[in-house]
Amino acid sequence: MFVKNITKNSAIVETPAKINLMLEVLNKREDGFHNINSIFQAISLYDEISFEKIDGTDFQLAIENKILPADESNLIFKAFELMKRKFQLNSGLKVSLKKNIPVSAGLGGGSSDAAATIDVINQLFGLGLGNQEMAEISAEIGSDIPFFFSSGQALVTATGNVVQDIQLPLDYWVVLVKPKEGFSTIEMYASLKRGLTYSKNPFSFASCSIVTEMIGQLKKTGNDFEEFALNHFPELDKIRAFLLKQGALIVRMSGSGSAFFGIFESYPDVRNWTEPEGVDRQFCAVKPITLP
Repeated sequence: MFVKNITKNSAIVETPAKINLMLEVLNKREDGFHNINSIFQAISLYDEISFEKIDGTDFQLAIENKILPADESNLIFKAFELMKRKFQLNSGLKVSLKKNIPVSAGLGGGSSDAAATIDVINQLFGLGLGNQEMAEISAEIGSDIPFFFSSGQALVTATGNVVQDIQLPLDYWVVLVKPKEGFSTIEMYASLKRGLTYSKNPFSFASCSIVTEMIGQLKKTGNDFEEFALNHFPELDKIRAFLLKQGALIVRMSGSGSAFFGIFESYPDVRNWTEPEGVDRQFCAVKPITLP
């Protein structure tokens, strides 16, 4: 997260999205989850969250544009309840969320918000936790959350909870497109029909220092959810073709979808782009970033 302002009793932070530069689903585990092999990259698209300690032990969550439920199903709510239970917090928390990261898009917005909640509670309540401790705690409520305690560039394995920092180039642009459709993560995993006996050798991503090297490696792998998505939602293929026509070096779906992204060597002036016929979507140009 990126702290805009923090005092003894309050904080305002920006929480970044992520993309999956590659994503392989290896097999289903006995616990019902799946093992993955993925490269996560943080990007400069942010939700904004304000936190304020309040009397009592209640939790209050307001979402500015009401795009998400503000109840027990929200990962921010789950993060507070987890921290309250573990550390017997002596105050409540009032939270206001401005949601800029699209939901049901595979961009990790909810996970990033939950990570920020854990981090802010750590600071406001003086818990003294390190990033590794917070990452381990966060894995109890969501597999993608530990990534947001990393450097922002990571090889992510197991169920998503094993995170290894890596170094990748940052001198490129990412254009995001969020289609109207929002995919259910559970349904997308079910579509792959991975069983306990499914076997796949994970792609080994070598270190690289320049964008062309990174793109060369990415073209040898992909996103295992993408074929199903493209086959069932024709609009996505139009988006993919359009980004390639605009000069994207590679186009890929992020996570379990439905957002697509294209990687560009130089700044793409998306303000002058006209959406492909039959597709009315906004394009957003962002940068890959590292996390503090």
